[in-house]
Amino acid sequence: SAIAQLAMRPLLQTVVSAHVMGGCNMAANERQGVVNADGQHYQLQNLSIFDGSVLPTSLGANPQLTIYALVWRNTERLISRLRHGTR
Repeated sequence: SAIAQLAMRPLLQTVVSAHVMGGCNMAANERQGVVNADGQHYQLQNLSIFDGSVLPTSLGANPQLTIYALVWRNTERLISRLRHGTR
């Protein structure tokens, strides 16, 4: 078959991820990203982003558990802020 005839050499393959990440990067300040570590948008006060778009770059692996962990943590922090009336 044509696949068997392909030249396959060790370490020639590139690691990529087909999972969409980035676009609303999480960063320490608004010059470097769109949201802070809690997912709060720097310019829009009542907007929080809790998905893979906050990851600044591809992880090179399935990001599902990382996204779940970020969502869990940031949801708990949002609930706390709402209960205490803080931003």
